[in-house]
Amino acid sequence: MAKDRDRQLPFERRFGIEVDQSQARSRFTNRIELLVFARLNKTEQSKLLFLYRYRTGTHIPSGLHQYALEGVLLTDVIVGFAESMELVRIKENFLGYLHLLELAYETLPERQEMIDKAVRTALADAEADLGVSWHSGVFAPHETPILDKPLREELLSPRLAGSQYDNVRASYKHGLSILTQAGQDENQLKDSIVNMYESLEAMAKIVACHDVDLSQNRQRFVKKLELPESYSDILKHVIAFGNDFRHADSLEHGSQRDKRPLLSRQLAESYSYFIGIFLRLAAER
Repeated sequence: MAKDRDRQLPFERRFGIEVDQSQARSRFTNRIELLVFARLNKTEQSKLLFLYRYRTGTHIPSGLHQYALEGVLLTDVIVGFAESMELVRIKENFLGYLHLLELAYETLPERQEMIDKAVRTALADAEADLGVSWHSGVFAPHETPILDKPLREELLSPRLAGSQYDNVRASYKHGLSILTQAGQDENQLKDSIVNMYESLEAMAKIVACHDVDLSQNRQRFVKKLELPESYSDILKHVIAFGNDFRHADSLEHGSQRDKRPLLSRQLAESYSYFIGIFLRLAAER
């Protein structure tokens, strides 16, 4: 019988089927076609296509030049077919399709709730990172932030340039590099968490002057940094989450397997923030 955690995994992950970004983008546009454009009536489609042509300066297909900006339509069957073919052509260009979707949200206020829900659903169901995010009807290029600029600069600053920090820097940089390239690959995301964890563990050994693992060093590390006791509790949960994936292989067939959280890029990224905050506090001591 399938484990509960297996049932939560997408079909592709359960059977080890790789889906790259190009394939995931194609699937995204297919889902949007079903959830959004197939539900628009002819008047809405025609109005939307006209605005798309105008905004992008696209050539208007022969016979369609009589359209008005307000959506006054020709009802000729040939025009309807030409519009359908035009939507197909736009769909082949991922960024063009995103532009069309933005225009739909902008020009069809009565459809905004439907469009917003459809986009969020399709993005959440994507098999790989699509490289874009959606906020209030607008798409933006998505680059994994991996800590804000001041944090990155602090962690890679000259004050951590000493040889005693070699393991801290190496693990942190490696985890950062993996996370930047991981997309939705769960194995790579796990590796990024492990490296980030090991970076903080190396820092704790230096600060606490005690060569033991991070769990044993937690309270001593927090005390040396003169942080409130509540930070020790936060660090305890950070350690526990990291250990879920550091010991993932040994838990794979054990009773704890189902208790492991499903790992997403967002979770791995947020974990890097927690690690980065403690590293920065240590760097500033």
